[in-house]
Parts: sequence; structure tokens; C-alpha cells
Amino acid sequence: MERESFDVIIIGGGAAGTACAALLSKWGLKILLIEKESNLGGRASTLELPNGFYIDSGVHGIPYYDLGSLKLIEKELNIDLELVDYDPLLAFYDTEEEICVEVSDFSNKGFKEIDRIWGNGQFIKLLNILRKATDEEADKLDDISVKDYFGQFSKYIQFQQLLRAINGMITITPELGSAGEFIRSFSKLFSSKRPITYPKSGGIQSLSELMSDICKENGGEIRTATNIKEILVENGKVLGVKADYTDKKGETIQQEFNAQSIIVTIPLQFLFQIISQEYFSETFVNKIESLQDTQSCAQGIGFTFKEGLLKDFLWNPKCWGAIVFQPGKKPRYLSVPTALVEDLAPPGKHYLFYGVVATPQEVKDKKATKALIKELIDEINKLFPRLKEFKIWHFSGSSEMVLGTAKRVGLTGQFKPANLSPDVEGLFFAGDTAAGGGPGLECAYNSAMRCSKKVYEYVSSRSKKEGKKSFSH
Repeated sequence: MERESFDVIIIGGGAAGTACAALLSKWGLKILLIEKESNLGGRASTLELPNGFYIDSGVHGIPYYDLGSLKLIEKELNIDLELVDYDPLLAFYDTEEEICVEVSDFSNKGFKEIDRIWGNGQFIKLLNILRKATDEEADKLDDISVKDYFGQFSKYIQFQQLLRAINGMITITPELGSAGEFIRSFSKLFSSKRPITYPKSGGIQSLSELMSDICKENGGEIRTATNIKEILVENGKVLGVKADYTDKKGETIQQEFNAQSIIVTIPLQFLFQIISQEYFSETFVNKIESLQDTQSCAQGIGFTFKEGLLKDFLWNPKCWGAIVFQPGKKPRYLSVPTALVEDLAPPGKHYLFYGVVATPQEVKDKKATKALIKELIDEINKLFPRLKEFKIWHFSGSSEMVLGTAKRVGLTGQFKPANLSPDVEGLFFAGDTAAGGGPGLECAYNSAMRCSKKVYEYVSSRSKKEGKKSFSH
């Protein structure tokens, strides 16, 4: 039986994969996207619970929408996204001094009180440097830590805590975080007129589902609950993929598909599970292996609760998040996604997250994790003495992979694998472990936009060279 052929096969149905699928199908290429899970979204998915709650796989937001890659993708696809803006953006709360400050914009005026209370007069200087910084300047700092570069501004303990808190917004500590990526992430965030937005309905997964729908409208094909077993290579070029899925009878069905090009959007830590190392140079293999055990991590607790508890908040719970300072402790992060987007929960009910940024080593220490969870529960009950009265249920745990790879020294910018494979023709990479920058979803969409352009150029050039049309519909 002849194998079906595609211009592009995309492996992974997360934010980057679905964006690539939407763009390339819109540009006229024949697309097949394969996702191993039954739903799309990847690490930006939304879990629908039986009790009517919709909970994202993390505390997500779309950073600097007006200056970011999602806006460019939206324009390219000729669509209008329905997004809501967080206002206030952040709240800062000091439990010892009982000081609470809300930030409604990221201007110097908006941060004036933050600088006065916690910044020792140095935070505004840091903001001004970030706003003026260029990508070229950031590229020179990918091998320097945030602590080493920005910690020199002030040894004042409150400033150091503030720096740790801001850096934690991209889920990494200043000791491990790349100064270059810190600049790329926050230079635009602190200059944006729409710094943090979120889908009006459907949770963060709705973005991936929309991209999937656009792909299908343009003749593309989406296959979920399908495993990639192997990327096929012949004479140094990609040939296609082997895949399988389980049918309704419980039988495993094997499939093979041909493709001119393949985009891998899963975390590249797992690349050699689907393609042999023998096709790659030692330099590339070492780069991929350097990604192991360098994930961003978080530890925390979550509660669902009745609406009456919102009256006990010392800040507007509709903010993207509150940063809670306590003497001698890491900054804590508290978020109530349902306060802004009400359709994420049943009427009159909400959920919150409360936690800390952690290292992989801290997550692996089960005894310390158990003690931390208990500590977080004690803290949240002190913050909200009436929590037991309004609580419905709670959950706790650790996330060992908030991002595909952390924004870590030596793993950002120029140190990331390029979108185009240097060794296998027709093989491309997109997602937060491949070339592309920015915090959270911006990294995925930035990488997807870059990669899609390269793939389209490659397929067009190859088709022209071989004197044939693409497989497009």
C-alpha cells in the first residue's frame, strides 16, 4: 500500500506545533500534525475536571502581546484573538511589614512604590537598562547568570529578593538564570502596553485548538493519540515517520507517512528516542544531551474555594499573580486565574495556586518537598484565616518540567539548537528547547514563527529544484 505523502509532518501538538501547522497550511503546504496525547496543548494544555473546573497545566499568560510573536502569527493568519488584559498586573505583599502594593502598568511610575520599598532606588535603574537593551547586547550575556550580572546593582537584601521574585516569573532562580534571557524576556515585558493577556474563554489550550482548526480548514490533518516510533532517514534526508495508535478494539495499528520535511516540537531532550544519534555530529549530540536535567521546576499547592473568600484578599485577586515576601524565605507566588476569567470554574467558585520556584535537586528531595508543602499550607492558612470555611478541596505537588528547558546559563540564545538541523536535511526544530526567545508562550510562538519560515523556504526551494509541486491541496 502506497504511503500518504505530506510537505511537512509536525511532531507534537503543543503551542509551537499547532502554530507551525496553522501557518504552513495557510501558506499552502500539505500538513500532518501528530500528537501522542488525546488532546492538544502540550505543556500549555487545560484540564477539564468532572466538577466543572478548567485548570491549566501551569500559571500561564501571554507576555507582551502587542510586541510579541503571537500578534505576528495572528496577523499572518488573518484572525482576531479574543484576549483579556490583567489589571492590576502584579501585587507585591510583605507579610512582616504588612505592606501591599499593586502594579497596574510596568512603567517607571507604576513601579515607583516597588522601587521605594524593595528596590533601594536601584530597581528603576534596572528597568531603564532593560528597556534600552538590544538583542545583540542580550546575546553577549547568555553565559552569565542573572545574579552575577544584575546582582551587582545592589547588595541590599530587599533588592536581591525583588530580583529573585522577578526572575521567578520565568520559573528559575537568579543563580541559574541566564542574564541574556532575562533581558530578552523583560525588556519587552516592561515596555509593552499589553504586558500580560489571556484567552477570554476556554483556557490556555484554546489557542492550540484554534491553530488546529485553522490547519484543518486549510486542508491539514491532525492526528491525536498517535505515537511517533521513528523518524525515517535515507541518504541524509528525512523520508517520513513510523507511527502507531491503538484502535477501538485495543489493537495497535502501525502506520508510515512520507514527508519532504519534519518539524520536531517535543522537548529535544527526547529527540534521540525517535531518531538515531548516528545521523548527527558529536557536537550536536553533546548539545542535545546538555539539555538533560535542566528543567524549570515549581513546588506548590492549589485550592478550590467558594467566592466569599475573595473578600479576604489584601489585593485585587484579578491580577496575574501576587508575589509574597516573607523574612528568610524564597518569594512565594499566588495566582487566582478564575478571578479574571470566570468560565474556568463553576459559578461562585474559584481556584488558586500558591508556590515557589525550585531547582531539579530540590524537587528530587522528597523529604524536603514534603516539609515545604506543609510549610506552604501553614502559610496560606495564615494569609487567609477563613480558608477552611470556604475551601472545597486542595491538591499539592511538584512540577519537574514547567518548561522544556530552563532559561539557564549556557542554554539560551546562541546555545540553543538551531531551527534547522545541521546534519539531517529536511529536519527542523521548534518549541522552547529550540532557537527562539522570550518568556513562557512567547518562546514557543517565537520559535514557531522562525521555524515555519525556514520550512516554507526549504519546501518551496526543494520543489522548485526537483521540478515538481509540493503535495499541497
